Amino acid sequence: MRRYIFFALIVFIAVIFSLSLVVYFSKSKNKKTVDELNLLVKQAEKAYMEKDFLKARNLLKEAEKKATETQELLKIRKFKEKVNMSLLFSPILDECSIEYVVKKGDSLSKIAKKFNTTVALIKRANKLSSDIIYPKQKLKVNTCKFSIVVDKSQNLLFLKRDNEIFKTYSVATGKNNSTPTGKFKIINKIKNPTWFKTGAIIPPDSPQNVLGTRWMGLNIKGYGIHGTRDGWDFEKPIIELENKIKELQEFSQKKQVDLSLEIKNLEEKLAQLKKEIYSNLTAWQKVQIARHPQRPTTLDYIRLITKDFIELHGDRLFGDDKAIIAGFAKLDNFKVTVIGHQKGKDTKENIERNFGCAHPEGYRKAKRVMKLAEKFSLPLISFIDTPGAYPGIGAEERGQALAIAENIREMFSLKIPIIVVVIGEGGSGGALGIGVGDRILIMEYAYYSVISPEGCAAILWKDAKKAPEAAEALKLTAQDLLRLRIVDEVIPEPQGGAHRNYEEAAKNVKEAIVNNLKEIKKIPWQERLSLRYEKFRRIGIFKEE
Repeated sequence: MRRYIFFALIVFIAVIFSLSLVVYFSKSKNKKTVDELNLLVKQAEKAYMEKDFLKARNLLKEAEKKATETQELLKIRKFKEKVNMSLLFSPILDECSIEYVVKKGDSLSKIAKKFNTTVALIKRANKLSSDIIYPKQKLKVNTCKFSIVVDKSQNLLFLKRDNEIFKTYSVATGKNNSTPTGKFKIINKIKNPTWFKTGAIIPPDSPQNVLGTRWMGLNIKGYGIHGTRDGWDFEKPIIELENKIKELQEFSQKKQVDLSLEIKNLEEKLAQLKKEIYSNLTAWQKVQIARHPQRPTTLDYIRLITKDFIELHGDRLFGDDKAIIAGFAKLDNFKVTVIGHQKGKDTKENIERNFGCAHPEGYRKAKRVMKLAEKFSLPLISFIDTPGAYPGIGAEERGQALAIAENIREMFSLKIPIIVVVIGEGGSGGALGIGVGDRILIMEYAYYSVISPEGCAAILWKDAKKAPEAAEALKLTAQDLLRLRIVDEVIPEPQGGAHRNYEEAAKNVKEAIVNNLKEIKKIPWQERLSLRYEKFRRIGIFKEE
């Protein structure tokens, strides 16, 4: 019996020892693989920095084979795609390009047609600044076929070169699965497209143009691949990182893989990136945020900070202007009157609201409601968000300037407390038409100006493209206006702008309005009118020569 026990013990020890050896060798093997992988990636990074894109790509292909962790593989593929694009747009030859010697009578368009490529790609790969070429000149010409595959299940677009994935993009597809499936041909390509939608013409540089800067039309009417206006150029690094986090979260959930540590690291990196970008915005970038198509509007704030809102319509003279909202509501313990400019969230609504540009009947409607507010001793809250008053012929014929002037005069004489909040764009007389108050508050990324940056640039430099310089010169940001004592308070916004968190933005707006309203109500109306007048008389600097 003892012999059997001793034998069993020997066998048990042998098994444990062999297992330990397996684990040890397995760990050693894994460590060796990781070391080899890291070395390949470092060598690829070095080659990339030295602009040896072909070597970098080949090293990354080797690294792909050795990667065992999902996160490692994703990083390598992302880097490889970056190298692919650099190689494509460089003069370096690879298996998908040839060196073509220019012959007499050749042109870039002829060469492009011969090899089924584009003039733009030939020029970029060969660093050509014009279409002029010379006989015996050597050019890199792409010979491989590119195609696009859209995976609706993952919302990913794959750019393929001879059936190999060359670059991956995150995309959005049509609502309610409306994006068609099948094989289609790209029949036209447009840079900075104009959007023709519901009888409206939306110019390329408009924030409401959802097509972005690129359009590739398909051979099925009304469908194409286009850019987006979800973010401005300076926000692209943020959007890319947000998309990457979203992809990892979806991958983790779908494949039941724990990527929580990687996601946490990316989220920390995202927070730092946002802080760096949004704390160093230029005046022009703040103007762009103020114009964001998804920024909260007057109706959004009414819905979020008030209750029992009753809207009033019409000027009792011509008609109702939907670019101006007016009515009564409850704000905490206060019964208040609310007026404000109203933009749309899409093209259809923007046409209906005239993009927040009010007609004379809109300002007359506002004046009618202001008088009702005074009659019932209700404080007035005015939300400003307009590029400017509508400058159309009909508006001028119906007395646009007079309607604005009468509102300014009327607001100086109203005995009720008035709080003005600039929530987006504060454009010139269109803003002043409902902009006289005891306290002028402005959102952190809103602006208030006598003219738009584009208009200023067109007048001063005859070039609307100089709008960024004009924005700096106009001193139109919330911070500039506070320093110049044109506004009384800057309301903080969620990081990146009010459109990123409606609830937080509304909470801040409500708190600012309520606090100021409590202070103003304590001041006798005669004194209030005097302070209101003096407040506006102080604006500007007068110099005598």
